[in-house]
Amino acid sequence: MTSSTTSRDAATRQRLAGQSPVMILIVLVSTFGILVYSLFLLDPDNRGDMIPWLMVIAAESVLVFHALLAMWTILSGGQDPRSFAYHQARDAMFGPDPHGDPRTWPVTIAGKRLTIDVFITVYGEDLAVIRRTAEAALALRGEHRTWILDDGRSDEVRDMAAQIGARYVRRLSLRRREGGQRQPRADDRQG
Repeated sequence: MTSSTTSRDAATRQRLAGQSPVMILIVLVSTFGILVYSLFLLDPDNRGDMIPWLMVIAAESVLVFHALLAMWTILSGGQDPRSFAYHQARDAMFGPDPHGDPRTWPVTIAGKRLTIDVFITVYGEDLAVIRRTAEAALALRGEHRTWILDDGRSDEVRDMAAQIGARYVRRLSLRRREGGQRQPRADDRQG
C-alpha cells in the first residue's frame, strides 16, 4: 500500500467521521418519535375544541418541520466541503504525493519553486500570544521561513524566537514622522 493510498484512506475516514453510527441512530429514533407524536396529535379522539386544537397543530407543525430540518442538517454535515479545485490546487502546489515533514514540502506555483516568508510583527504583545502565533506559523505546510519582526526591542521575544526556531529581526531605532507615526530606516534593522 503506498503512502498516497494511505493518506487518501485517512482523508476518507476523517470525512466520514461526522456521520457516526450513534448520530444516525439518534436521528432515526428522533424521527420515529416525531412521527408517533404527529399521529397522536392528529388522532380525532385527542382533538377537543377545534380552535385550540388547530393552534396546537399549527405550532407543532412548525416545531416538527424545524426538528426534521435540523436532523437533516446534522446528517449532511459530514461531507467534505473542499471541491475538486481545492485538491487540484493542492496537488499542483505540493505535488500529488508529498512525503516527509509537511513544513518542508516544496511549494511550486506556476512552475516555479518558491519559499514563503511569514512575517509576525510584534510590539509589546504578551509573550504567550506571540509564542502561539509563531508556533502556528512554523507549523504551516510548505517550505517557508517564519520571521518575528520586533518593534518593541524585547530580549524575551528574541530568546523565545531562538528557542522555537523562528528568525528574529529587531528594529534598532525609530524616527518620528508627521502625526506621531514612526518610520523605520533601511539601516535600522538587526537580525
